Amino acid sequence: MKPILSRRAFLSVSVSVPLLIPGTVLGLGRSVSPSNRITLGFCGVGCMNQGHLRHTLSFPDVQVLAVSDPDHWRRNTKRDLVNHEYAKQKERDYKGCDAYSGFHEMLPRTDIDGFVIATGEQWHGPAVIMAAKAGKDVYVEKPSAITIHEALASIEAVRRHGTICQVGYQQRSWENFQFACKLVRDGVLGNIDRIYIVGLGASAEIDLPAEPTPPTLDWDVWLGPSPERPFNHRLHYLGNPLNVVPWHFCRNLGLGNLGASGSHAFDVVHWGLNLDESGPQEIHPADDKIPYLTFKYPNDVTLHVCRGRLEAKYTEIPKGFDPITSVQAFGAVFVGENGWIHVGRQGYLKSYPAAIAKDRPSRFEGHNSHVRNWLDCMRLRKRPMCDIAVGSHSTIAAVLGNIACWLNRPLKWDSVKHEFLNDEEANRLRARSLRQPWVI
Repeated sequence: MKPILSRRAFLSVSVSVPLLIPGTVLGLGRSVSPSNRITLGFCGVGCMNQGHLRHTLSFPDVQVLAVSDPDHWRRNTKRDLVNHEYAKQKERDYKGCDAYSGFHEMLPRTDIDGFVIATGEQWHGPAVIMAAKAGKDVYVEKPSAITIHEALASIEAVRRHGTICQVGYQQRSWENFQFACKLVRDGVLGNIDRIYIVGLGASAEIDLPAEPTPPTLDWDVWLGPSPERPFNHRLHYLGNPLNVVPWHFCRNLGLGNLGASGSHAFDVVHWGLNLDESGPQEIHPADDKIPYLTFKYPNDVTLHVCRGRLEAKYTEIPKGFDPITSVQAFGAVFVGENGWIHVGRQGYLKSYPAAIAKDRPSRFEGHNSHVRNWLDCMRLRKRPMCDIAVGSHSTIAAVLGNIACWLNRPLKWDSVKHEFLNDEEANRLRARSLRQPWVI
């Protein structure tokens, strides 16, 4: 097993090439020598990572060496999947995939270059920091952390240790989002007045009754840095994962829908406004007058987190916008003095006037290019599409929304000092106490 730095030096290339490149462009055909493969460990192999894992297994320049999950069935099933898939690729000299209960058990392995982290949200920040300190590159699912302190500490750790970290706001790699945000940044809408997104629901203090801990689940590892609490099946569905994140509604475990889906939309907003490493100035919780969580951004831009459709009794419907149309989840409606642009995951990109988006992309890019971008940047030692600093500031916006909802009062935020103005109670909520031994 080679030292980490020597592996990096070997994997790096000295020429300048595009950041979304197939292995063949780098001279990596279907048969790639073991010493030239990027080696990965997958941390948490539930809903999100099972998709990342299956796609990554198709890359000839990547080798999956390990998986981890506190759920016995999940980790063993995915380990067997890796071994089965590689067994079919006869050109590979593969020695087997190992399975672990916790990702921290994989950290000492010097033969692993990077980790794909898709654990519960309570683990994201500490896991990124631990991986960076171990010299590992990281792909981490959104949100990148559940506190402001952990988001900022993740940036610091990645920068200090020189690792490459991509946050899973995969729309950065999708052509329709790239096109829409470029139009907004290029000023085709003129000055932006207001923006609409969907991302309802902060997390809350929820007390679920204790249930017997299943013997096939390492509950202590599942909880990780979060406070001790008894097992309840609503927090983790054993075995084959459902297409849900059942724990995100609980404080200290997640950021509710504001983090699970809303933070994707915040990322689009920051991207379009050229505020990738900045944020809002004010946060106002919903009230009787305006039932939307509302953010105030620089240059008098107002962001409303609406309830789906735009409601004329609470906001002005933009000219040419059909009020029956719902705001696309994970996307945004940018409204400016010259019209509006509506982009989202439903696959369409519309504008008013229609000519604004007449040259929109003809195809819809899937999320897997985001993982490929990270892998290419690992070789090139360049920052990826959604670098940790970019993704963490999108995550921080979701945290700010949660804090405003928890306190149920308007807050003023300094996005340079990363502190609330004249509000010590809010400032205390920027961090949380971590359960031993998972301190950062």
